[in-house]
Amino acid sequence: MNELYTNKVRDRFISPQNLGALANPSGVGEVGNVICGDTVKMFVKLADGKVADAKYQTYGCVYSIACADMTASLVKGQSIDYAEKLTGEDVAQALDGLPDGKVHCSVMAVNALRSALKNAGENVDLLAGAKEITTDMKKVQVIPLSIQQKHRIAELFDEFFIPELKKKSINVELVNVDISQHTVQIRCSRSTAYVKSYIEGLLKRYVEDQLSLLF
Repeated sequence: MNELYTNKVRDRFISPQNLGALANPSGVGEVGNVICGDTVKMFVKLADGKVADAKYQTYGCVYSIACADMTASLVKGQSIDYAEKLTGEDVAQALDGLPDGKVHCSVMAVNALRSALKNAGENVDLLAGAKEITTDMKKVQVIPLSIQQKHRIAELFDEFFIPELKKKSINVELVNVDISQHTVQIRCSRSTAYVKSYIEGLLKRYVEDQLSLLF
């Protein structure tokens, strides 16, 4: 696995605790990063001055997913005042640190939370570093979904799957992505049943639930 990943970042990516949408949320906020194209949507349910529940959906890298998941965990059950004061640094510390080039992922997650709180009627401003979905961000999102998915799959292989499996002495190479057929083809040195279950499960969760892994 990428040596920059802490165990907490890894665990939040593999086993997220708050992924999904809330039914009848008090507020929903969506923010993005124009440069990388990542987006995070946060859902909050407020009750009795507290964040009764929080969930998220994201289209992003391993760090974006981990930061969004940790942000939701940090505020659940806490006072609204606590949630409004949460910072990207708080999220990064809870994950035992982020590399400099990925600090924006924690800011984006917190801004999604702040946007959701604002849309629920709370008086809170966004932090510098990420912004609500605007015309600029929508321009990024009009890139064909197939191209976005191919990029995301390649990124997940380079950042996560290949380094992670190499630590288990399993060599994996991404050969081809055919979005029209919902397939991802790889070459693998061994343990194909384990690799298929491992990679395919995460691709279905974070890219498209119809994807199948071929050898």
